[in-house]
Amino acid sequence: MAADPELIKRAEDLLNRCNQRSIVTHSLFLTPAEQYSLKQHFMHRADAKFVLSGGTHNTERNIAFFLPEWYVEDDPSSECISTVKIIPGFGNPGIRRIILLSIFLHHSHSF
Repeated sequence: MAADPELIKRAEDLLNRCNQRSIVTHSLFLTPAEQYSLKQHFMHRADAKFVLSGGTHNTERNIAFFLPEWYVEDDPSSECISTVKIIPGFGNPGIRRIILLSIFLHHSHSF
């Protein structure tokens, strides 16, 4: 399976930013195939410290967290992923989807 060049380019950018600024960087949620591609690409790289996490165990889609040398925790997702359950008590289902989408768009750090 050939790796998506855009995915690898973006991951390299995140890794470089992590190493240069000594901060945790992360991707968006990745499919299992994308996760496999990243694992294969960074398998033998000493400068590539990263973990895949979706916030809980055994998730299909995960985020790749690139970690600086000083980072000692196993799973940084607890600092970056929040789960929110929104139950509006008004309108029809179509309106609820629009409201939820606007929340995602206006709060880029929300998942």
